[in-house]
Amino acid sequence: IWLPPLEEPEPIDRLVTRWRGRDWRDGYGDNPGLVFPVGMADLPEEHAQRVHVVDAEMDNVMVVATAQRGKSSTLMTLITAAALLYRPERVTFFCLGAALHPVEEIPHVASVVSLADGEGVSRTLATLEVLLRDREASFKRYQIDVAEFRDRRFGPARGAGTPGTDPDDKFGDVFLVVDNFGDLYESDMATGDRVIRLARQGLSYGIHVMSSASGWLVGQRQA
Repeated sequence: IWLPPLEEPEPIDRLVTRWRGRDWRDGYGDNPGLVFPVGMADLPEEHAQRVHVVDAEMDNVMVVATAQRGKSSTLMTLITAAALLYRPERVTFFCLGAALHPVEEIPHVASVVSLADGEGVSRTLATLEVLLRDREASFKRYQIDVAEFRDRRFGPARGAGTPGTDPDDKFGDVFLVVDNFGDLYESDMATGDRVIRLARQGLSYGIHVMSSASGWLVGQRQA
Protein backbone atom coordinates (compact mmCIF):
# COMPACT_ATOMS: atom_id res chain seq x y z
CA ILE A 1 0.00 0.00 0.00
CA TRP A 2 1.44 3.40 -0.99
CA LEU A 3 0.77 6.31 1.35
CA PRO A 4 1.50 9.92 0.37
CA PRO A 5 4.20 11.70 2.41
CA LEU A 6 2.94 14.08 5.07
CA GLU A 7 5.01 17.02 3.88
CA GLU A 8 2.15 19.51 3.63
CA PRO A 9 -0.13 20.14 6.62
CA GLU A 10 -3.75 19.13 6.23
CA PRO A 11 -6.21 22.04 6.48
CA ILE A 12 -8.21 21.73 9.68
CA ASP A 13 -11.55 21.36 7.89
CA ARG A 14 -10.13 18.38 6.00
CA LEU A 15 -8.86 16.84 9.24
CA VAL A 16 -12.32 17.21 10.76
CA THR A 17 -13.91 15.69 7.67
CA ARG A 18 -11.53 12.71 7.84
CA TRP A 19 -12.30 12.26 11.54
CA ARG A 20 -16.08 12.52 11.15
CA GLY A 21 -16.36 10.79 7.81
CA ARG A 22 -18.43 13.72 6.53
CA ASP A 23 -18.15 17.47 6.05
CA TRP A 24 -18.13 19.58 9.23
CA ARG A 25 -21.24 21.44 8.00
CA ASP A 26 -23.22 18.21 7.71
CA GLY A 27 -25.09 17.98 11.02
CA TYR A 28 -22.93 20.74 12.48
CA GLY A 29 -22.27 20.34 16.19
CA ASP A 30 -23.68 16.82 16.32
CA ASN A 31 -20.55 15.18 17.70
CA PRO A 32 -20.07 13.24 20.93
CA GLY A 33 -17.42 13.78 23.57
CA LEU A 34 -14.93 16.61 23.36
CA VAL A 35 -12.19 15.68 20.89
CA PHE A 36 -10.07 18.06 18.81
CA PRO A 37 -8.33 16.81 15.64
CA VAL A 38 -4.88 18.37 15.49
CA GLY A 39 -2.84 16.56 12.82
CA MET A 40 -2.12 13.42 10.84
CA ALA A 41 -0.20 10.50 12.35
CA ASP A 42 1.88 8.44 9.94
CA LEU A 43 2.02 4.77 10.97
CA PRO A 44 4.26 3.05 8.41
CA GLU A 45 4.41 -0.23 10.33
CA GLU A 46 0.61 -0.41 9.99
CA HIS A 47 0.59 1.03 6.46
CA ALA A 48 -1.83 3.64 7.76
CA GLN A 49 -2.32 7.35 8.28
CA ARG A 50 -4.77 8.45 10.94
CA VAL A 51 -6.13 11.68 12.27
CA HIS A 52 -4.54 12.41 15.65
CA VAL A 53 -7.05 13.83 18.11
CA VAL A 54 -6.74 15.29 21.59
CA ASP A 55 -9.45 13.97 23.92
CA ALA A 56 -10.05 16.86 26.31
CA GLU A 57 -13.35 15.83 27.92
CA MET A 58 -11.79 15.07 31.31
CA ASP A 59 -8.33 16.56 30.84
CA ASN A 60 -6.28 19.70 30.63
CA VAL A 61 -4.03 20.13 27.59
CA MET A 62 -0.37 21.20 27.43
CA VAL A 63 1.62 21.86 24.26
CA VAL A 64 5.36 21.63 24.93
CA ALA A 65 8.10 22.70 22.48
CA THR A 66 11.08 24.96 22.22
CA ALA A 67 10.83 28.48 20.80
CA GLN A 68 9.47 28.99 17.28
CA ARG A 69 8.27 25.40 16.93
CA GLY A 70 4.56 26.13 16.46
CA LYS A 71 3.10 26.14 19.98
CA SER A 72 0.77 29.08 19.29
CA SER A 73 -0.27 27.57 15.95
CA THR A 74 -1.06 24.29 17.68
CA LEU A 75 -3.26 26.04 20.26
CA MET A 76 -5.11 27.86 17.47
CA THR A 77 -5.49 24.60 15.55
CA LEU A 78 -7.11 22.99 18.61
CA ILE A 79 -9.47 25.95 19.04
CA THR A 80 -10.43 25.94 15.34
CA ALA A 81 -11.00 22.18 15.36
CA ALA A 82 -13.30 22.57 18.35
CA ALA A 83 -15.22 25.32 16.56
CA LEU A 84 -15.80 23.05 13.55
CA LEU A 85 -17.02 20.17 15.71
CA TYR A 86 -19.09 21.84 18.44
CA ARG A 87 -21.41 24.80 18.84
CA PRO A 88 -20.33 27.84 20.89
CA GLU A 89 -22.67 26.90 23.73
CA ARG A 90 -20.90 23.54 23.97
CA VAL A 91 -17.31 24.82 24.22
CA THR A 92 -15.91 28.29 24.90
CA PHE A 93 -12.34 29.60 25.02
CA PHE A 94 -10.90 32.43 27.12
CA CYS A 95 -7.44 33.14 25.67
CA LEU A 96 -4.36 34.73 27.23
CA GLY A 97 -1.58 35.59 24.78
CA ALA A 98 -1.33 38.17 21.99
CA ALA A 99 -0.31 35.54 19.43
CA LEU A 100 -3.82 34.08 19.67
CA HIS A 101 -5.54 37.19 18.26
CA PRO A 102 -6.12 35.51 14.82
CA VAL A 103 -8.86 33.33 16.39
CA GLU A 104 -10.66 36.04 18.35
CA GLU A 105 -13.44 36.41 15.75
CA ILE A 106 -14.45 32.74 16.10
CA PRO A 107 -17.80 32.70 17.96
CA HIS A 108 -16.42 30.16 20.43
CA VAL A 109 -13.70 32.57 21.61
CA ALA A 110 -15.00 34.77 24.41
CA SER A 111 -11.88 36.94 24.61
CA VAL A 112 -8.20 37.22 23.73
CA VAL A 113 -6.06 39.20 26.20
CA SER A 114 -2.35 39.93 25.97
CA LEU A 115 -0.22 38.59 28.82
CA ALA A 116 1.09 42.16 29.16
CA ASP A 117 -2.43 43.33 30.08
CA GLY A 118 -2.31 42.52 33.78
CA GLU A 119 -5.81 43.85 34.45
CA GLY A 120 -7.26 41.90 31.54
CA VAL A 121 -5.52 38.70 32.63
CA SER A 122 -6.79 39.08 36.19
CA ARG A 123 -10.31 39.83 34.96
CA THR A 124 -10.30 36.73 32.75
CA LEU A 125 -9.15 34.52 35.63
CA ALA A 126 -11.74 36.07 37.95
CA THR A 127 -14.49 35.22 35.44
CA LEU A 128 -13.51 31.56 35.47
CA GLU A 129 -13.02 31.48 39.24
CA VAL A 130 -16.56 32.80 39.69
CA LEU A 131 -17.85 30.19 37.24
CA LEU A 132 -16.05 27.48 39.22
CA ARG A 133 -17.59 28.61 42.51
CA ASP A 134 -21.04 28.90 40.94
CA ARG A 135 -20.78 25.41 39.45
CA GLU A 136 -19.64 23.94 42.75
CA ALA A 137 -22.81 25.34 44.33
CA SER A 138 -25.01 24.42 41.37
CA PHE A 139 -23.79 20.82 41.13
CA LYS A 140 -24.43 20.40 44.84
CA ARG A 141 -27.89 21.93 44.58
CA TYR A 142 -28.92 19.77 41.60
CA GLN A 143 -26.98 16.73 42.91
CA ILE A 144 -25.16 16.20 39.62
CA ASP A 145 -21.60 15.67 38.44
CA VAL A 146 -19.99 17.02 35.28
CA ALA A 147 -21.08 14.02 33.18
CA GLU A 148 -24.73 14.54 34.12
CA PHE A 149 -24.34 18.29 33.59
CA ARG A 150 -23.23 17.63 30.01
CA ASP A 151 -26.00 15.10 29.46
CA ARG A 152 -28.68 17.52 30.70
CA ARG A 153 -27.30 20.35 28.60
CA PHE A 154 -26.30 18.57 25.41
CA GLY A 155 -27.28 14.89 25.58
CA PRO A 156 -30.41 12.76 25.36
CA ALA A 157 -31.67 14.07 28.71
CA ARG A 158 -32.07 17.57 27.32
CA GLY A 159 -35.72 18.47 27.01
CA ALA A 160 -36.80 15.00 28.14
CA GLY A 161 -38.41 16.08 31.38
CA THR A 162 -35.14 15.79 33.30
CA PRO A 163 -34.51 18.58 35.82
CA GLY A 164 -32.18 21.12 34.28
CA THR A 165 -29.07 22.99 35.32
CA ASP A 166 -28.44 26.52 36.52
CA PRO A 167 -30.21 28.75 33.96
CA ASP A 168 -27.77 31.60 34.69
CA ASP A 169 -24.84 29.45 33.54
CA LYS A 170 -24.64 30.00 29.78
CA PHE A 171 -21.55 27.85 29.15
CA GLY A 172 -20.75 24.24 28.44
CA ASP A 173 -17.12 23.21 28.77
CA VAL A 174 -14.84 26.21 29.18
CA PHE A 175 -11.13 26.42 28.39
CA LEU A 176 -8.64 28.92 29.72
CA VAL A 177 -5.99 29.02 26.99
CA VAL A 178 -2.58 30.32 28.11
CA ASP A 179 0.00 30.80 25.38
CA ASN A 180 3.39 30.43 27.08
CA PHE A 181 2.59 29.63 30.68
CA GLY A 182 6.27 30.06 31.60
CA ASP A 183 6.17 33.77 30.71
CA LEU A 184 3.00 34.23 32.74
CA TYR A 185 4.40 32.41 35.76
CA GLU A 186 7.78 34.13 35.72
CA SER A 187 6.22 37.60 35.46
CA ASP A 188 3.66 36.99 38.22
CA MET A 189 3.84 33.81 40.28
CA ALA A 190 0.60 34.59 42.10
CA THR A 191 -1.27 34.77 38.79
CA GLY A 192 0.43 31.57 37.65
CA ASP A 193 -0.73 29.85 40.82
CA ARG A 194 -4.30 30.94 40.07
CA VAL A 195 -4.04 29.17 36.71
CA ILE A 196 -2.66 26.06 38.42
CA ARG A 197 -5.57 26.04 40.88
CA LEU A 198 -8.03 26.22 37.99
CA ALA A 199 -6.21 23.34 36.28
CA ARG A 200 -6.37 21.28 39.45
CA GLN A 201 -9.93 22.03 40.55
CA GLY A 202 -11.79 22.83 37.36
CA LEU A 203 -12.03 19.48 35.57
CA SER A 204 -14.79 18.21 37.84
CA TYR A 205 -16.85 21.20 36.74
CA GLY A 206 -16.12 21.34 33.00
CA ILE A 207 -13.41 24.01 33.32
CA HIS A 208 -10.09 23.20 31.64
CA VAL A 209 -6.68 24.79 31.14
CA MET A 210 -5.02 24.54 27.72
CA SER A 211 -1.50 25.92 27.80
CA SER A 212 1.76 26.02 25.92
CA ALA A 213 5.18 25.89 27.56
CA SER A 214 8.83 25.45 26.68
CA GLY A 215 9.21 22.66 29.26
CA TRP A 216 7.17 20.41 31.52
CA LEU A 217 8.42 21.72 34.86
CA VAL A 218 7.19 25.30 34.94
CA GLY A 219 5.74 26.37 38.27
CA GLN A 220 4.14 22.97 38.70
CA ARG A 221 3.53 22.70 42.41
CA GLN A 222 0.61 20.36 41.89
CA ALA A 223 0.98 16.60 41.55
